[in-house]
Amino acid sequence: MNKKLLLLVFGITFLGFIDTQLTVPIMRLYADSLGATVAIAGFIIGMYSIINTPANIGFGPLVDKFGRKIPLIIGLVGDAICMFLYSLCSTSLQLLVVRGLHGLAGAVLGLATASMVADYSPTEKRGRGMGFYAIAMGLAPLIGMMICGIIMRNPVGFNMVFYTGSALLLAAVILAFLLPQAEAKGKAESIDFKRIRVVAVRKANIASYAAIFSQWFMMGVITVLLPSYMVNLGMTAFHVAMVMVAVTATCAAFSYPAGLLSDKVGRKIPSIMGLSLLVIAINLIPMVTSFEQLIGLGMLQGIGMGCILPSALALISDNTEKGERGTAMGIFHALLTLGVAVGAPVTGVLAREVGTSPAIHLSTLMPIAAIITVLALVKAGLPQREVIGGGKND
Repeated sequence: MNKKLLLLVFGITFLGFIDTQLTVPIMRLYADSLGATVAIAGFIIGMYSIINTPANIGFGPLVDKFGRKIPLIIGLVGDAICMFLYSLCSTSLQLLVVRGLHGLAGAVLGLATASMVADYSPTEKRGRGMGFYAIAMGLAPLIGMMICGIIMRNPVGFNMVFYTGSALLLAAVILAFLLPQAEAKGKAESIDFKRIRVVAVRKANIASYAAIFSQWFMMGVITVLLPSYMVNLGMTAFHVAMVMVAVTATCAAFSYPAGLLSDKVGRKIPSIMGLSLLVIAINLIPMVTSFEQLIGLGMLQGIGMGCILPSALALISDNTEKGERGTAMGIFHALLTLGVAVGAPVTGVLAREVGTSPAIHLSTLMPIAAIITVLALVKAGLPQREVIGGGKND
């Protein structure tokens, strides 16, 4: 892949994902300030995922039909407008509506940029391309939450966070205009929503979807269960945040090496390695009691996540044509969002019924199931295409 283009997509991806991460630490507080009850605040926070998940799937065929650039620009502009609209909300109902619109506009970014990286990367270098792309996805929450924290330390109010996010998205729009126009050969001949099923049931894609869903399911588990576990050990929100930083930073650091590895040995080995490390790291959490040990497990989890993401993205890229890649990536990003949305409440209920430690152990059944799926459906060795068309495989 052209290095200049890769850097351009990296910048757009980073700036495009950072807006949602800016709002993560403050959305509950902002909802409270507008008079939302606890239940309404939870609904407001979840509204982004509720809309974003099906929108990712629906927008995939549109990106295949009209190319990556124009839908991407429209989505980024919509994102920027929504970030500004947050500042104009005066009621919790208005915030709920804007949150839903934000989820809709944000659905284009991931599937368009991931498809673009796949389109311009030769098969033998696709893993490293996706590894570089995964770094942008990993740095966005790390930098975004840090920027939010810095802004909120000063008495400037919530609106400055929203204005900052809107400005960063407008910068991404400018970068998007610099993307090449020559995408015609990657467009589908027509908008075919029936193609969603054909792409989704392809063996290699099923394995990729299982891996990414389980990865983000476990992220939802950690988000819900880790804070309560650490607080019970006498630790504070600062300690929880540092463990999460360790997870995110390590994931970003290992994404590119994992991508290189997948180009050398195939997508199967790094995927299984990553999922196995997740199982080990999460299962060990209830057995450790010190902050330093939890940091170590956070880093182990981050290595696992860093192995999964580029391999799973490259696996989809290997087994799709340009005219259906947006559809495949749309399903991928929908399951990424859905993993957290499902993992967090399910394990929360499980912890209430059986306790935090047993819930942590039981949650690892999800990545174990993904390991079995990858073992069964992905061929060993260097990337090999399935027979594409009609949803049938070798």
